[in-house]
Amino acid sequence: MLLLPDVQLGRHEGRKLNENLKSMHDTKNIPLVLISMRSKLSLMNGYGCKPDDFIKKTFEVNELVKRITIQTENQISKKEA
Repeated sequence: MLLLPDVQLGRHEGRKLNENLKSMHDTKNIPLVLISMRSKLSLMNGYGCKPDDFIKKTFEVNELVKRITIQTENQISKKEA
């Protein structure tokens, strides 16, 4: 499983979703890649719970596939350890 929420999801913004998921035992290991129009630095300022990765709009499909592949491989490696 992997989540790709937009930072601005309306009522449930991606940063809050990230914080909630990472704070719960059953969901803390689900990879989360935030999508945003903002830069990575401005996105991360003031937030203690960082996503597993970040991709800035607009992005190329091959970049998104690469990031998903990396997170999937990381998740598999953690399960095997």
